[in-house]
Parts: sequence; structure tokens; C-alpha cells
Amino acid sequence: MDYDNRYPSLFKTITFEPDESYRTLKEASWIGVNITNPGQYKLNVSLFASKNSEALISSVNPSFVLVFNNTFPGSYEDLTSETLDTGLSISAFSTDGDLETGDILFVAYPTKWHDIGFSLSTTGIAPSTLELNTIIWNGNSWENISVEIDETNFLRSDGKVNLNLTDKAFKDWDLGAGFDVPNINEMDYYWLGFNISEGDYIRIPEIQQLELSNTTLIGDLNLALVGESGYVFSDYWNIPLGDNARNLIVNLLSGYENDSAELWMFNQNEPYIVGVEEGYYKLLMIPVNWSYSGPITLDFAVSNYKNWNPHSKYNITSEPIIHPFEITNGLLKDPYDYNYETYPFSLINTYNKSLITWVTDDTDNIYYFVECYGKAYSWTQLITSIQNITGIEIYIMQELPWINGGGPNWEIRNLAISSIGNNTYEFGALNDKFTLIFRLNPNINDLIPIKIALSQYDTLIHKIEIPSKPSPSISWTNIPLIIGFLGLVGLICLNTYYHKIKSN
Repeated sequence: MDYDNRYPSLFKTITFEPDESYRTLKEASWIGVNITNPGQYKLNVSLFASKNSEALISSVNPSFVLVFNNTFPGSYEDLTSETLDTGLSISAFSTDGDLETGDILFVAYPTKWHDIGFSLSTTGIAPSTLELNTIIWNGNSWENISVEIDETNFLRSDGKVNLNLTDKAFKDWDLGAGFDVPNINEMDYYWLGFNISEGDYIRIPEIQQLELSNTTLIGDLNLALVGESGYVFSDYWNIPLGDNARNLIVNLLSGYENDSAELWMFNQNEPYIVGVEEGYYKLLMIPVNWSYSGPITLDFAVSNYKNWNPHSKYNITSEPIIHPFEITNGLLKDPYDYNYETYPFSLINTYNKSLITWVTDDTDNIYYFVECYGKAYSWTQLITSIQNITGIEIYIMQELPWINGGGPNWEIRNLAISSIGNNTYEFGALNDKFTLIFRLNPNINDLIPIKIALSQYDTLIHKIEIPSKPSPSISWTNIPLIIGFLGLVGLICLNTYYHKIKSN
């Protein structure tokens, strides 16, 4: 990506074939991801209607139409063939003469759909107290689902009933039903019901034609990211990828032509970097809970947001010229002191946030990276003068050895949090190369002037060498002493034995 294009343009397209045993499951797959530099990596998963045309139909006849008569003991009437015959009409609810409250019109199809159209040969007449709920089967029970619009006004006129795709119930809509009708395998279909929950019709509507529109593809993608572990006692590193791609949904309606999910790949919290994580990774993928039983096609891309932010390099070649307490924001009291206006900064830059708008989960912050080269194990001084901000957070990133299999060992550390841009910080650097990450919270101004100075003290480093344990050895000069010692021990033992015999 570059400054003008923060959206990925290169995708890896994968078609997932149906699982042999489970209708809503697809076969697993994986792709390799080669990470060449530390960064703020995001995984983009995209679902396009144009690449899944076989799953999407603009209009289709229902597979089954049933009418449930709530009069005890309750019965189901299959009116599918009559519904599909345009020369016939069916009563939307039972006509046994009892109150229709509790009667339900059921419609089924192998995939989910968005709207259902009614052509009525006889329009319904009902008082304003009539309530007609739209219900779906969620795998355990019937659940109300909201509608975007009901053009029929509870089947009082022709029109469409459009389901609300953003309702959680649409996602919960599952295969099957809470009943068992002969010669129908309910588990192969999604069932939608129109339930008279209150009141009754004065004249029951009769349906001339019933049509489903805009079949909808919806599902989830379970993800796992694994790579080689940097810990000697671990074979692989299971990276916390974050939440999986949920509720990807497309159909042929305007506004639903594509859907996507973006996930931070290595760290879910700012600065969205876990450390120095170069290497080869495998992204494992299992599509689950898909409304279409056939194959599905998804696109994948990896974007590095770090490359989209401004970068600078800094060679640290000098020692500090002032102590932290000697630099102030106010007037100079000593000719040898400095303030943040007079200090000789080495790195001067301007961040134009109008050109680089950070649009992520963290919308109020922008990032600036400084790659530093100095001496390892040195106490380091950082002086900053950054204007037009309301807050700053500074991190240091450096490569460190792993101490367990959980990932890089504190390769990202928070150095400071401040509400002002003029400040002096001191910290230890363990490597001769490290990166400072500035997380800035800008105010209303577009231009953010940045001044930075880095120096390192002449840090005294003590090296302690631990000698190896010497192996035991015998010197020839000590042999007489050893013989004498053994002879003395022998005389003591012989004397003790002699006195013991004498006493007996």
C-alpha cells in the first residue's frame, strides 16, 4: 500500500469445496504468508457476489409451503403443489371456522433469502389489532425476525415482505424446523413462518402466487495463524489473530454486492505490532455456518499499515549536551541551558495528517516511525518537540531472545505516555538498532511539526566472565603428603581394632 491507497489491490482467491458430511461446512484450506519486515499487518477477507453467482438467485419458487392449523391437536397441510400452480389459489391460514390465532404459514427453501412476494387473489381483511409475526427456526426454537418493510400490511394487499439482514435472527436462522411432516426432510431447508400471534382475519387472504427473491449467502470463517517459534522448546507459534471473520453476507441487492472483514494479524492493541516477527507463516481457514451447500469463493489479502505511515532514520553519534532537568519550556535562566525552541534538534519533519488519514479501529491516532542506529547496551536520551497534538505515546521496538513459546519477549515496550509534545526521556537500548514508534493524538490542525534529538551516554559496560569448573587433577608433588595421610588413617584404624580385641 502507499499513501494514496490504503486498501489492498492484490488478492489471493480461494474456492472452498463443500464438506462431505456437514452441509454448512466447507473443506479447510491454508495459504502461506511471508512477512519480510516488522509491521502493522492486517488480514483482509472479502466475499464478492460476482464470484459466487451460483449461490445467488434473483427470484425462485419456494421448495415447500405448509399451513399449520392450531386447532387441537394441531395439523400441517402441504400446499406446495397448489402454490406452484398459478391457476390455483391457497388460503394463507386454516379455514376451519375457528379463530386463526396461532395458525402459521410456513415457507421453505434450501438457502436463506431476503424478500418474499405475495400476489393475492383475495386480500385479507382484518382489524387493526391483528398481529402477524415473522419467525425463523434458530436450531432450537422459533424466533421472531424483524422486517425492513411489509408492503402487504399483514397480507391485506399484494407486495413484498423484506427481511432485515442486519437482525441477529437472520444470522441465527438455521436449517430445520420444530415439526416433522411426512415425506419432507425439514433439515435440508430454511423455514420462515408467518404467525398470527394476536387477533384474527375477518376475511382470510388467499395466495395466487408466492415468490422468493434475492437468495442470500452468509457465513463465518474460522482462522488460525501459525509460524515457527523462536523458543527452543516450541515447534510452532500460534499467533493470537483476533476475532474470526463473522457474518460475511452478500446477495444481488444494491449495497450487498460485497462484504469484507479486517483483522490485525499479530497484535490487537496499539501499536498493532508484537515485535520483530519476520518469517514464513501459515494461515489456516475453515468456513463454517454457510447458508449455501455448494462451493464458496473468498479473497484474501495482507496489508502493512506501517508502510503507510511516515518513516525516518536516525544515526546516534553524539553524547547528551544537557541533562533532562536543564531543558525547560520557559525562559532561559542560565546561558548554558536550553529550551525546546533553542535546542539544536537533528531530525525535523512535518506530518501532514490530511494526506495520511489513519482509518482503523483507532481513528483518533496516527503513527510516526523512527529507525535508530546507535550503540547496544547504552543509556539513551530522547528530546522531542511535537506541536499540534493533545497526547503522545512512545514505544521502543528491538529484537530480543524469546523466553517461552508465547511469542516475542517484550520486543515492544511502552516508554512514555504524555499529554505534551515538548519533553525529555531517557531509557536503555539493548541493541545497536531499534525503532521508536510515536503514537500521536492530533488536534484540529492538519500539519504536525516534529523535532527529535537522540544521543547516548558513554555507558560503562562491565563484562564478567564465569570460569568453567576445573576438572580434578593430582600433582606429583603432593604424592608424599597423600601417602602420609593414608598411613596415619591406617594406624588409627589398627589401634582402634587392637583395643577392641584386648577388651574382649
